[in-house]
Amino acid sequence: MQFIQQSGSIFSANQHNDVSDFAGLSIDAIALLPEEYSEEELSGIFEALRWATKNPGYDFRSLLPDLRHSNGDIYQYLCKIEVSLEKYYPV
Repeated sequence: MQFIQQSGSIFSANQHNDVSDFAGLSIDAIALLPEEYSEEELSGIFEALRWATKNPGYDFRSLLPDLRHSNGDIYQYLCKIEVSLEKYYPV
């Protein structure tokens, strides 16, 4: 989950006050992924997101203690990222 904590990262959840304000990653943000992450890193990110979306009861806050969002909000945020990525990087 380190990728979501990076302050300048397109994944930064702290950029959003409310998870309902976040519709998912834009096509422009998705296009930048290969510039920011290697193919191996992207594969790991996709795998972690798929796992996260299948485990809503996991304590994501324990991995992301600096985020001001609830565990439920973090889960919804991860789901929205995963859905937006699946549109452009189908499994």
